[in-house]
Amino acid sequence: MLLADSQPVRRYGLKELLQGEHPDRWRPSVPVKVVGEARTGDGALRLASELGPDVAVVDPAIGEAAGDGCSPASLVLALRLAGVGRVVLFADEEDFMRADIEQIRKDSGADAAAVEASRDVAELANAIVGTRIDSAT
Repeated sequence: MLLADSQPVRRYGLKELLQGEHPDRWRPSVPVKVVGEARTGDGALRLASELGPDVAVVDPAIGEAAGDGCSPASLVLALRLAGVGRVVLFADEEDFMRADIEQIRKDSGADAAAVEASRDVAELANAIVGTRIDSAT
């Protein structure tokens, strides 16, 4: 798995929660190994090409935050072209998730199975392995 976020503290926290010794609800149902971390969209693309991760967990604003000028849709498309099988967009802005995920899928040409969105660590763990959970549980 590749983690791409401009904030090192958030990358560290996600890595620890997803592969560390924490309550089961925060870990995916299968073992996960973080093979690379990037702080920019360009860095994420480089690492995706070099490392070939199955999954990339990406802050959708990483291109803008790092000054790459890379839109979320173009980053998703580029990651998919680099061989990433599943891109999970992880952001804490609920409005972003509702308004933009369908547009990102449309603009990147990716289907719902290839691009997931999550704003909760428990949801993120399941999105990584391709399962959905009821947010009320």
